[in-house]
Amino acid sequence: MKKTARLLPLFILGLVFLLSACGGDEKDPSNGKAKSKKRKMIKSKGGFAEIVVVMDPRKQNTQLGETLKDIFAKDIPGLPQPESWFKLLTVPPSKFKGFLKRHHNIIFLTSLDNNTTEGRYLKGYFTKKSIAMIENDPKKFMLRRKDVYAEGQRIMYLFGNTEKQLIENMTAKKDILLNYFHDREQQRLTDKLYGISEQAKLSKYIQKVVKLKMRIPAGFGLARKEKNFVWLRKKGNPAQKLADINLIITSRPYTSTKVFEEESLIAWRDTLGKHYVNDESREGSYITTETRVMPILEMKKITIDKKFAVESRGFWKLANGSRGGPFLSYAFVDEAQKRVFYIEGFVYAAGMRKKEPIFRTEAILRTFERLN
Repeated sequence: MKKTARLLPLFILGLVFLLSACGGDEKDPSNGKAKSKKRKMIKSKGGFAEIVVVMDPRKQNTQLGETLKDIFAKDIPGLPQPESWFKLLTVPPSKFKGFLKRHHNIIFLTSLDNNTTEGRYLKGYFTKKSIAMIENDPKKFMLRRKDVYAEGQRIMYLFGNTEKQLIENMTAKKDILLNYFHDREQQRLTDKLYGISEQAKLSKYIQKVVKLKMRIPAGFGLARKEKNFVWLRKKGNPAQKLADINLIITSRPYTSTKVFEEESLIAWRDTLGKHYVNDESREGSYITTETRVMPILEMKKITIDKKFAVESRGFWKLANGSRGGPFLSYAFVDEAQKRVFYIEGFVYAAGMRKKEPIFRTEAILRTFERLN
């Protein structure tokens, strides 16, 4: 009886794999037929930016384990202290039960050539047909599912015929793997930020001044307004370990793709800082870019608002050297207005960890929408 009870959840999850064809995104296995009434599920839980990893513990310090860490637990660029994208909580498959199944983010990681006790336990999550599919198509190494054990949950299955094959596939698609969980973490933050209160009037004001839609959560106030420029600030509270978060939104006529080059973006933001993001009562109290850290900007091309944008991460400082911290920015074109926009969030959090406030800043910036 105990053996049957143990195998039942393995059979159910194996069936999930079979219906999902071992390697695609989240799909409805009903193939377009009428869905059955959705059962009520408990809410997922978990710490900020955490992932539960179900894997053979013997593989944790091998090349497979290091590849996993290099994707999900590598340091976030543009932060002064080392802070990883995600905290990984590794658990053997035989211990994956109870509250662990309710976690926000879960990864199942295995290769079919792992014949240890825990490796065989992991293979029990697959049906014979799904294993045959994996063996016949080495390109299929990932399956993404949601709400398997709890509502709001994201689960990723990573598998391969051999450990070497799995490592190669994971390395080739590392950005896709990281973004799957990072984007979901951003959505959770967005829901939290705007779930209590949202400043609709301030959002409309920004749209009027800068010609760009952006949702502004509670706590932000207008620090400065100029033609085609807005600076918003949410003052921090060191006693409560709350960071000072600032947003700047601006645009100018679009003339060339050179605006997306590092040198041009630095010159633009430094000009904005000297003229607008400053304290005129104190000498040298204006924002500039820290250039002593290389690379000056960590830049990458992304798709946001369904269109091209350039994301940059780096460090800001006051010209007099009294303050500094990380910043995150996006530059993109609005073709209808023939203007290039620059939006940035910079954080001041002396003596605090910077990861959560920069994640929150990203969640706010990513609510932008072009007017057309």
